[in-house]
Amino acid sequence: MKTTSATNDLLTALSKFMSDHKCCGLKERLFEEVGQFLGDNMGTSSLIVFSYSQKIHKAKKLDVIRTIWNRDKRNSEFDSISLNQFLEHLEQDENNDIHWNQPIVSRELDDSVHHGFYIGEAKTQVYFGVVKEVEKTKFNHDIFNILTKFVSNAFVNIQMWHDVNHANFLVHIDDVTGLYNQRRLQKDLEHVVERHAKYNEEFVVFFIDIDHFKEVNDNHGHLTGTRLLAELATMLKEALRESDLIYRYGGDEFVMIIPNVEPSMAYRMAQRILDQVKGSVFVISEKERFQISVSIGVAHFPEDAKTVDDILICADKMMYHAKAEGRGRVSASYELFLKKSS
Repeated sequence: MKTTSATNDLLTALSKFMSDHKCCGLKERLFEEVGQFLGDNMGTSSLIVFSYSQKIHKAKKLDVIRTIWNRDKRNSEFDSISLNQFLEHLEQDENNDIHWNQPIVSRELDDSVHHGFYIGEAKTQVYFGVVKEVEKTKFNHDIFNILTKFVSNAFVNIQMWHDVNHANFLVHIDDVTGLYNQRRLQKDLEHVVERHAKYNEEFVVFFIDIDHFKEVNDNHGHLTGTRLLAELATMLKEALRESDLIYRYGGDEFVMIIPNVEPSMAYRMAQRILDQVKGSVFVISEKERFQISVSIGVAHFPEDAKTVDDILICADKMMYHAKAEGRGRVSASYELFLKKSS
């Protein structure tokens, strides 16, 4: 590499760019930062990122190539003019897999030099980027080569980050319903209690239990019971706002966290959920259709409890009170207070 003053400046800028970059699990952020660096320091057009399946045949067509990133939508003429010509630099191996035979491919197209570079692979997709030289005197091939190697390594780190986080995510998911499980509930309750301490944000917990669920398992089998649980979980999730959270607590019990809601409004929300459940027909198979009811206990934080454990205990007690009152109803300290007052 020839070390001129301009090259030294570029090396300094590149070193700062690489040291400042932090893997946050977002491919888009990497593409944004790389495109910004190339435009500011090497006079290129905005970065365009494409992907294609590793299993496409040598006879390539544009309809199997997807544009993944293109910050400047005006710079899209490359899609139709030059993309297939770049793909001619890919070679086919014995298994009909297509791969890059060199990390950087450069071609002069329409009096402009375009540079394509391999970024990495995610699942079955191969990612590659393309930029065009706009200010030829600013473009440095050696610096570009170093940058593209860094991008490839950063992309690998992003994929590893996703794999780890996906594994962590699965730890908190219930296999039957796809809802969060009891382990995640504990963490989220701690979080909303902390938010109350910092921002005075109140919240409500619903404790929901299916009435006479044991009879479903005894009379129709546990497989039918499992399918019914999954159907109910879907309905309950769809009944919530985007900010609300739902969990399978265990067996036929569900818990909801409803943030930023007053006791009276929470009671009406629980009643609407109850009415929706009781009015729904759950189709498990052609011959198995169920109408069920649930008992719902409602507890408000901080009015009914001051700790994570106490809010769950209170909601559970209210649920059992609903059972004792005849099932298929909502029970809350707010409701009991109104009854005593009247």
